[in-house]
This record gives sequence, C-alpha cells and structure tokens, in this order.
Amino acid sequence: MTDHQHHHDILITGAGLSGLSAAHTFLTIDPSLSLLILDSKPSLGGVWSTEQIYPGLRTNSVERFFEFSDYPILKAGVGVKPRCHIEGWQMRDYLEGFAERFGIRGFVRFGVDVVRAVEVEGGDGGWEVETRSGEERRRSCMRCKKLVLATGTHSAPYKPPIEGLSSFAGAVVHTHDLGRTARSLIDNTSIQNVTVIGAAKSAHDAVYMFARAGKHIDWILPSRGAVPMAKPSSKLGFWTIFVEAVLMFRPITWFGPAPWSDGDGFGWIRRFLHGTRLGNLLVGAYWKALHEQSLRESGIWESEKVRGLVPSETPMFYGTQLSALNYETNFYHLFLDESVSLVEGRLDFVSNGQVHMENGVVLDSDAMILATGYEPNACIPLEPASQNLSRGCPVDRSKYPGTIYPDLDTASDKQILQDFPLLAHSPSKPDRSPSFTSWRLWRFLAPPSQINQGSRGRNLVFSNAIASFQSCIKCELTSLWAYAYLFDRLTVPTPTEIDARREISLWTRFNRLRASLGMQGKQADLLLDGLPYYDILLRDLGLRSWRKGRGWIGEVFWGAYTARDYRGVVQEWMAMHCDGDKAGRTKML
Repeated sequence: MTDHQHHHDILITGAGLSGLSAAHTFLTIDPSLSLLILDSKPSLGGVWSTEQIYPGLRTNSVERFFEFSDYPILKAGVGVKPRCHIEGWQMRDYLEGFAERFGIRGFVRFGVDVVRAVEVEGGDGGWEVETRSGEERRRSCMRCKKLVLATGTHSAPYKPPIEGLSSFAGAVVHTHDLGRTARSLIDNTSIQNVTVIGAAKSAHDAVYMFARAGKHIDWILPSRGAVPMAKPSSKLGFWTIFVEAVLMFRPITWFGPAPWSDGDGFGWIRRFLHGTRLGNLLVGAYWKALHEQSLRESGIWESEKVRGLVPSETPMFYGTQLSALNYETNFYHLFLDESVSLVEGRLDFVSNGQVHMENGVVLDSDAMILATGYEPNACIPLEPASQNLSRGCPVDRSKYPGTIYPDLDTASDKQILQDFPLLAHSPSKPDRSPSFTSWRLWRFLAPPSQINQGSRGRNLVFSNAIASFQSCIKCELTSLWAYAYLFDRLTVPTPTEIDARREISLWTRFNRLRASLGMQGKQADLLLDGLPYYDILLRDLGLRSWRKGRGWIGEVFWGAYTARDYRGVVQEWMAMHCDGDKAGRTKML
C-alpha cells in the first residue's frame, strides 16, 4: 500500500542531537520552512532515546561541555548537578525538554524507516524519499528540496563474523541494543557467565553493569590493550581540571596536529611545534606525560590483573576512542574479587554455550555482549548509486575499482608527513572495513560534486560523519554551517571542485594517520582538533572564531571553551545575513 507524496522544503533523517539541532537552527532562521524529521524509533534522542538507555549509561562529559548554548542543562529541570556527568535518563529528558521548548516535537514523525532517497533530475530537483512505517510497513513517498542526513555515527552496529554464532545457545547482544535487553539479561538468574568482546567505552560499560549485577565476566580484548580511560578530572594545585576542558583550551590544542588549524591566529606556534625537531620533542613529551599521568590517576597500575588493559599507545592516536571512567565506584576494583577475568588470545569459534579461543582455552558462556562499535560507512541508500563516489559517500571498492583520488592522496600523504613528521610513527591496526572507501566530504559535511551548483543545486548535507567530544557544540555549528551552505550564504569563497577535492584528500588522509587507532580516517575523528575545526566553520560563516574577548590574551588565559561561548551565534549570523522580516525564534533559557 502506498501513500501519496508530500512535499517539504527540508527533510531531516534522525531525531538525535544532530537532527534536533538542525531543525532548531533552520526554523530559527526561517520559521516558514516546511520541515520534517523522520526517525525509526518511537521516541527522540538518538543514542539518548528511551530505547537505547541502559543502566549506568552516562555522558563522558560533565554538564558544562554537554549542552546546547541556548538551553543550559542546569536550568532545564532534569536533576543535573554542577560539574557532574549526566545520567542517560537525564540526557533523554533534557532533549525532550529542548524539543518542547523550541517547538520541534511537532516536526518529528516517529517509527519511520527511510528505505532510500532518489535525487530528482530536472524540474525543481530535490529528493524523492521512500519510507516504510507502521505494523503493515506501509510504503510512502515524499519529496523535499533539500535533504539533511543526521542519523549519527552510532546508527549501524558492527557485528564481526564469528564462526558458530548461529548455534550459540545463549543470548547474543550488541551494546547498541542494551537499552532493550539489559534489564532482562540482568534479571535472568540462568545467566551467570557473560562474555564481553571489545575494548572501547561500551565494553567497559557492559563489564561494569553486568559485574555489578553479580555476573561473572570473561572479557575478550580483540587486540593488545584497551582504549585510554581517564579519570574525569585531575587536581592541579587548588584547581580541578576536567578532561573536556583540556580538549577545548586553545593553548593545549596547539599540541594536536591539524591541517585545518592554520587560520586560528597561532600558526607560528603550531609550525614550531609540528614542523621543527625541537617542537616535535615537546609534542611527544606532552603526549607521553599526559599518557603516564592518566594511567597513574586511573588506578590501572594497582593490580597485575588489569595490566592487559593498559593502552598500547599514547592517547594521540585514538581520536574519540579516548574515554572517561565515569563510574560510581572504582572500575578496576572489579578485578580484585575475580568478578572480571581478562582473556588473552583471539576468539576462534563459539558452540552451544561455550566460547573457544585460538590458544585452546574454552569459556563457559550464557550470553555474549558485542561491544564492537559501529559501521563507519552507514548511510541510507542514495540513488543514482553511480553518483555516490562523487558525492563523497563510502562505496564498495569492488564495484568502483577506479578512484578519483589516487594522485591527490599521494600528494596529501607527502604534505602531511612534511608538515607533521610525528605522524610518520603513527601505529596501525587492521582496517575493519577494508572493502569500503572513506567519507570524502568538503568540511566533513558537503558533497564535493555539489559545492559549485549554487543554492538550487546544493540539496544534500551529511551531519553523520563527524565524531567529536563536544557533541552539542559540534551540532550547533555544523547545523548553522549546513543552512548557510544549502542556501548559498557562506562567506568563504566557493572553491573549485578540484580544490575542494584536494582539501578533502588532505583532511581524510590526515585522519587516517591522526586517528589510526580510532576511526582510521573512515570519518572525521576530532580530539584536540575540535576547536580549530569549529573555528574554520565560524570563519566560513563570517563570524568571529576568537570568542573569549580581549584578543589573544583571552584566547590564551581565559580558560576552556564551553557551550556558553557560542551562545547567540545563530542570531549573530542572522543579523549579518538575514532580511529584517525573518525575526526567527530566539527563546533562550
């Protein structure tokens, strides 16, 4: 059964942070837009929706670094305390309140799966989007002038091939689905032995949750060491320093190489640190000291039983895999009473109620938790599919044996190692999805094939290919950039397609080395690179990137950037670019 078409100016896929922020920004600038958000879940919030919240889920960031600039979380009435991590249910309530406050909920259609999107040629252009919804999986088609893909980086769980998995007698659950299954697994008394596979934050969460529930955990690490896990804060004299503050404190960002950081006003310092032998020694010493202090304060050295979790490298190469020990009790104490056992070696196969390792060890297992991350190439099917490579989408290499980037990539690799010699020592790990190419987007957001087509031809933006610690700040600034880009209102001169592809190649290949133990260049992976990236978005918009006041003194001495430093940025842009009849919606808490 097929419904008739509906026409919209803007169609957004995903009602998580990115989708809600995009809708809020677009409607603030132009309330007359016909806009619709589609989400497959029955509630909004994305990874913070009711369906995905599991016991103990918290943000890695404390409240000052995880809120929208015009909706302070301490004033939102969701029970968050100053300088504390945000519980999963608090984040859900915050996003619900955000949607209500700014009238976004009425623009969301829940329980809708996007099947595909077909670019319309001729006429008014735009996209024809096919969806299915309801118990009958009713098919519906709708048209939109512009499409914003905001399904996020946690939409498609990666499940590694495991021999014998179909014959395994117990439950097999990806951490993506713990919101629906955790309580039943915890309450099931027949489940006593839980096998957790993975090394990232979600694996730590699963281990902590089930061990605290009285289960025995066999924890299989796919490679040597886990991801870096730091205490949320450190003491420096009389001051408490939060991890997030370090990442958004401009002088500290100088120690993170980034090809997009040249325009931040401190290029001479960056060139010294990353382009000279003495500077390289200082950068290496900084990351080594940070690594050693983090390990020392985390408590990981307290027992020989947890030495296998010590990361194999400094945090420099992990990107956003770096995470926080945001638990109620000391995570590593779980190993002292044998609640958790680290298992060395590689998994070979599974059978009925058992996990077999390549070294011959056999583990009894009543449930397997796959903390194996997400597909970096997740995207709704876009047609014509033959244009996806030029759009910058990940494509199957076997179907596209040729590539438009080989010479550019060779030149980019040479330039990266010339500008950032330390990256020549970047560690490597097996590519998890070698059959797919990387995202290749201008500014990590826009298809290179459309940037010279003006407002009418710019009909697609991806906000699902950037991983960052500053999720709310990232969403606000990328949403504003997306609006300005789609309607041809950016201040920066439009590059030619070949110049854009040169930049895209440089940024993508840089991420391959910079986050070689993280996203591996499959998508943007911002650690100390976040603040310089937000700077360049602001400059593209014609806005000031130094927002502390007092010139360079404020940037160096006035502390870390938080959401409040970007408060009113949409209104600043509107004052410069919008007609007087677009008053917008400016309700702030």
